[in-house]
Amino acid sequence: MKDLDECYGQYLPDAKVIEIDRKTTKDAKLFRETLRHEMVEAALFLSGVAYSDTYSQEPIVRALDELFWPAWEKVSGKV
Repeated sequence: MKDLDECYGQYLPDAKVIEIDRKTTKDAKLFRETLRHEMVEAALFLSGVAYSDTYSQEPIVRALDELFWPAWEKVSGKV
């Protein structure tokens, strides 16, 4: 947990650390979604695809955030 100025969270690949902004703890849903987003970022980075010159992982993670996870929650009965 950290005070971040420009984002809710970030993955630091050199340290293999996820930082989450303290303000997200005021909203359990925002905190959970931010942590999940950063965990996917970390997983993709650790898989090695982040090292590709033609690969941009943020659009993929955002697609998961906007489509995959909401659909998953709906079909799994969590919504």
